[in-house]
Amino acid sequence: MLLFCLSSLCIGLVIVVIFFVLNNNSSHIDLQQLRDNHFKRKAKWLPSPFNVGLPKPNGVWKYNPSKKIENDLCPGTFIGRQVWTFHAHTDKTTATHEDTKSSFEFDSNVNPNSSDKPLRSQLAAENASASTTKLPDDANAIDRALHYYLALQNRPDGFWGGDYGGPMFLLPGLIIACFISRHELSSAHKYEMVRYLLNHQQIDGGWGLHIEAPSCMFTTVLNYVSLRILGVDATHPACALALRFIRDNNVLSVPAWCKWYLCILNVFDYRAMEFAIPCELWLLPHWFPFHPKNLWCHCRIVYLPMSLLYSARYQCSVDDYPLIAELRAELLPSAFERMDWTASHFKCHRFDQIVPIPSVAKLLCRVLYAYEWCIGSGPWQWLRRRGCAFALDYIENEDAQTSFVNLGPVNKALNLIAIYFDAKAKHLQDGAHYKRQIACHQARLMDYLWLSEDGMKMQGYNGSHLWDTSFALEGIYEYATHARNKNGVRECLQLGLHYLEQAQIVSEVES
Repeated sequence: MLLFCLSSLCIGLVIVVIFFVLNNNSSHIDLQQLRDNHFKRKAKWLPSPFNVGLPKPNGVWKYNPSKKIENDLCPGTFIGRQVWTFHAHTDKTTATHEDTKSSFEFDSNVNPNSSDKPLRSQLAAENASASTTKLPDDANAIDRALHYYLALQNRPDGFWGGDYGGPMFLLPGLIIACFISRHELSSAHKYEMVRYLLNHQQIDGGWGLHIEAPSCMFTTVLNYVSLRILGVDATHPACALALRFIRDNNVLSVPAWCKWYLCILNVFDYRAMEFAIPCELWLLPHWFPFHPKNLWCHCRIVYLPMSLLYSARYQCSVDDYPLIAELRAELLPSAFERMDWTASHFKCHRFDQIVPIPSVAKLLCRVLYAYEWCIGSGPWQWLRRRGCAFALDYIENEDAQTSFVNLGPVNKALNLIAIYFDAKAKHLQDGAHYKRQIACHQARLMDYLWLSEDGMKMQGYNGSHLWDTSFALEGIYEYATHARNKNGVRECLQLGLHYLEQAQIVSEVES
């Protein structure tokens, strides 16, 4: 009966959608103007970034490949894991890292992309001191290039690490997840995260969708919130400049994902969301065209925790998180209680919008809103509880399948938030199962953080080194068949092959 009702509802939606598609008038929004706003605007950075405004830790950062998680919290192999750790200064570390300062020089106006100076200087020094192979005096350029590249290979694990950052909306998700789950980042991590955000702030006060893009509302609002969570005062010049950009462009015009984070924080009310994300969609039969399993994997697995958080209406409490009241006062044009949240529906700033919102999308959103009104009361609440239970079970299984690394950075943060809120709502915070889940999630956050000369960022995954190592080994092998100098090449290939073997998934996790 349940499946029949849900299937009938969705079939009706399909019929309505087809009707509106066939009768949909063209949008009045100028598509070319939207594209010009997005593609012809150029990023312009500050001549020099503002001072961080936080105490600078006295010490050095060290790259630690394949670092195990303490207390054996998470199952699985740690070969390929990349973690940066901070070490307080001693006489020995001061002498060993004399070039540390030069490894952190960065200027977005010269090149907004970093070049991994901290990693390269550390690995080159470590591998050069341990290596017994020397280049002959008459070595050609390609021999010298290969010798340098071999020095950057992680020993004894065999892979090449590197920066996999770029998007400016990833780090805010991690910072918000740490804030909500009460996970205190170290002062050294906070300092480098703030430095990263300030290095990429643009002259108008905003941040782009990625490090080369012009400012937009989505990332500007999220990064402003991130700076405030990290301890930067609202009167700091970087925050003041960002806040001016936000107020000039109307915070209610942010895209849906930004509204989503603000709703979780309780800076926005959930009524500001123009679309509903009912978790009951997961209960549809798999053959149904609208089942979430048919979505692209990243889309599906991001909307999984979103559906749980939205359906349960989980939010931060203003009493438990005093910063929320400050963010409301700074960002909102009027008092929270007097805001007309529905007025922001389908309003996306021209800096963020690439194409007009189709009429059929607006229709579907309104249908889902009507569904939410029906499911929120009366005899259908059991269906909502069943959908939430399925979504939570799916989240916990994905955590187990990936050893809490998860599929990507966005759902990594959202899964942590969902687990935290659900346990808190059910008063399970002191349970052993919950404590292990949160500890594993928080430990694996470090896998996503990468340090380069522009600061500490969140990567697009926990690294691209399996991909990079595969291509590197192929290129080195091709070169070695014709090279005069093959010193170290055989060892390099053996180490790399060992890493590729260890990085494969060879067993299923019970589900």
